[in-house]
Amino acid sequence: MEQYCEVYGCKPVIAPYTCVQELLSAMSLLRFDLVFLSLDGPEGFLSARKLREKSPEVKLVLLTDTPRYAVMGVRIHLTDYIVKPAQFKHVVRALKLAGVGRGG
Repeated sequence: MEQYCEVYGCKPVIAPYTCVQELLSAMSLLRFDLVFLSLDGPEGFLSARKLREKSPEVKLVLLTDTPRYAVMGVRIHLTDYIVKPAQFKHVVRALKLAGVGRGG
């Protein structure tokens, strides 16, 4: 993320959260432009769905260990779906799809 932002001229404010509930609580107080959610399996998809319900406008990228939920990700309007291990080019694609920096 930082490497991308250096190249494409954006200044990220990165706020790591240790659990989805903590992030959902923060979303009640703060506006997020983009969320990278790194959770595997059904927990990842269900968490992404909760985030989407909380904030329909946020750009949401799910990083997960399986392509199994990619089609369902379309239904909840994920910005991108990245299967781990994430390659830099996939992160760049996700950031461009999210319209981040001059690369978007």
